[in-house]
Amino acid sequence: MRAVGYRTPGAIDAPDSLVDIELPKPEPGPRDLIVEIRVTLNPDGSVFAMPEILNTTRMASDPFFRAAAESAQRAVLKCSPLRMPSKKYSVWKEVTLRFDPSQMLQ
Repeated sequence: MRAVGYRTPGAIDAPDSLVDIELPKPEPGPRDLIVEIRVTLNPDGSVFAMPEILNTTRMASDPFFRAAAESAQRAVLKCSPLRMPSKKYSVWKEVTLRFDPSQMLQ
């Protein structure tokens, strides 16, 4: 990735003030891969339908995000049924789960 930088403070029109530099292409970190998924549950805590990834635009354009989102989706399905208090089904029949990879190793 190309950028413009400066070597020493001074007049911007000095011949050596601005130089072209080459920087490594930025890669997403854990904070850039936060995934939110909407999950609809049955009264027994099982997943009713395929969990819905909320950021569809990023799913289509960012392969790193897509991999993280699909992994979160599989995790929800694998954990089904979720242990939920049956008397409060009206509160948790539809939930939004947030997956933050930066919190995984803490």
